[in-house]
Amino acid sequence: MKSLNPPSVSRFLIFLFAVGFSLACATGAFCQEGSGGIREAMTPQQFKAAGLEKLTPDELAKLDAFLRGDREKAIEKATAKTAKREKLQLVVSRVDGVITSITPRQVIRLEDGSTWMVAKTDFQFRGYVDHPAAAAYKTLFGWKMRIVNVAEIYVVPQKR
Repeated sequence: MKSLNPPSVSRFLIFLFAVGFSLACATGAFCQEGSGGIREAMTPQQFKAAGLEKLTPDELAKLDAFLRGDREKAIEKATAKTAKREKLQLVVSRVDGVITSITPRQVIRLEDGSTWMVAKTDFQFRGYVDHPAAAAYKTLFGWKMRIVNVAEIYVVPQKR
């Protein structure tokens, strides 16, 4: 029986939460985003102090549409930033070359161009593995790399 590893379980739970929240927003249960515009978002004193009572209903509608579009752009930007961050949580590639040993502070280069330094000082591996598959993923305690036929090791991503 195949078991789920912790990163995939946590990603699945985050996905379920996001879907649930978006469905709640779609039904209007939590989000009041598009309800009444700027008049309902401000108190009457704030509305008057900003000089918005001088605007015609058409001008108020255009201002509401502009603010709604600006809000949508901000949401899209935040979503793209989150997607980019999620994408960086997992790197799957192959080791660029042959591994005959892994020692502390050794730098491992993957075929996708990323480089990783072995962080754990008491880990050592002796053997021969030719271009093994490797996956690096972020955990609560840092990055771990799983290399085929080699034990799982803690690594630190290096700047390109």
